[in-house]
Amino acid sequence: MEWGWQPAWSKQLLINEQAETVLEKPTYKKYLHQTCLIPADGFYEWTPAKQPIMFTKPNEESFCFAGLWMEAENQKRFIVLTTTPNETVKSVHNRMPFIVQPSQYELWLSGEFPTVLQTPDKQELKATPVQRELNSVRNEGAELIRPVPIQNDLI
Repeated sequence: MEWGWQPAWSKQLLINEQAETVLEKPTYKKYLHQTCLIPADGFYEWTPAKQPIMFTKPNEESFCFAGLWMEAENQKRFIVLTTTPNETVKSVHNRMPFIVQPSQYELWLSGEFPTVLQTPDKQELKATPVQRELNSVRNEGAELIRPVPIQNDLI
């Protein structure tokens, strides 16, 4: 699958949607039964100073974001649902991916939206400043997530 939808009415690629309002939006109504889990071991947000921060579980275990998928022109695409941030992410950004609690994976995949959307996994995360080279899509490689020394003005 590829990340992002481009509805006919939008010139912009939609990569995420607020979990709190997804049930009300006409764009997503016919896809609400097409739930998916997006596996991850972390995600990034940027400080106002453009410092990338990698957020992971404290023990660096993997987790899953809540998502919806669609098929267009024989290509499957998905969006990530977002929610209000937990205490860790709040210091950097006003939204974060909606992390589904492992005990609710089956509920999410079976379409139990209201139940799951009321209980995001708000476990505190580990925030690690990483290399600024991550800011360019031209750069690739594991060295981009090498931690940088923490400076008080980064977070």
